[in-house]
Amino acid sequence: MQPFRRGAALLAALSTLALAGCHRSATDNSGPLVLNGSSPIATVNGQDITQQQFFTQLQNYVPAPAAPAQAAGPAVLRQMISALLVEQYAKDQGVAPTDAEVNALYNTFQAVQEAQSVKPFDQLLAESGQTDQDIKDARLRPQIAQIKLLAKGQPPVTDADVSAYYAQNKAQYTEPNRAHIKRIVLASSADAKRIADQIQKGQPFDSFAAQSLDRSFPGGDVPVWVNLDAPNPQIVPPALVQLIKNAKPNGVVGPYPFHGVYWVVQVVEKKQKTVVPLDQVKDAIRFEIMTQRARQDPMRVQTVNQQLRDYQTKAKITIPEKRYAQLLDELTAPPPPTPTLTLPPASAPPAPKRGG
Repeated sequence: MQPFRRGAALLAALSTLALAGCHRSATDNSGPLVLNGSSPIATVNGQDITQQQFFTQLQNYVPAPAAPAQAAGPAVLRQMISALLVEQYAKDQGVAPTDAEVNALYNTFQAVQEAQSVKPFDQLLAESGQTDQDIKDARLRPQIAQIKLLAKGQPPVTDADVSAYYAQNKAQYTEPNRAHIKRIVLASSADAKRIADQIQKGQPFDSFAAQSLDRSFPGGDVPVWVNLDAPNPQIVPPALVQLIKNAKPNGVVGPYPFHGVYWVVQVVEKKQKTVVPLDQVKDAIRFEIMTQRARQDPMRVQTVNQQLRDYQTKAKITIPEKRYAQLLDELTAPPPPTPTLTLPPASAPPAPKRGG
């Protein structure tokens, strides 16, 4: 999926959190994992990570670019244990995420996903193999815990701060003119013209999709909105964007020559430029401001990470599954990989330093 609006770091993070993954078999380099449901996959300070929770995250695992060959099982379990440690430490420090905060950020997450995809949110969620509670517990709650740990002791973010940030960065919360399209890619101009003519005469577009040379999108249905305002759009050639912009919904564009092949495009739906209301993004903005303020104090980040490292080395962790037992040494013996607080990249103007 494409970033919701590239300016807002937290919103961009929300755009890639969870729904872009596809189902994978629950395997790693040690062979298939048999889940019997009778015991936790790990226990952290008395709190279980269930087999079902682990399986759900394993199904949606996407390797980090820096470690593409890393076995999925250990990587997922390490991430889940680290996230749980962050949550537990946040609770100990009196800054645990509240259900209201998690629900508010989930609403923003849903809005982000709906702004990107032409599919209904419920369909995206079902295709990812996750529930709303999976997203809240595995993704959003740890993220909020990280931010609140870093922001502890900061002046509170006021409604005035949020409104000022929104006004200053309104372009980040503006959805462009956009189109939902289907496309067929053909080898010859004659075939493309023949199919385009038949579609214009009323033949269903989907009946020709199997003839497409490009099977990137099932049925030719491009799952994300095509930005009609971008000078260098993705997915669609710039000159074709102008033709799509001029076409009416259900209209056919093409044949369009591109890199030795010919595109036939149907415009399924178009949406006009819209500004996302402040109420839909105010909670994400609040956390964004907290994050940016923390970034302005590198020593705070270093201190909190050291505190988390100390908390991790003293944690009582059990991992019944033998193949993952080596994680105990990594997590509890110095120098352990800390449950690091990784801030989103700085991609928006600095947030106001104080409220009021």
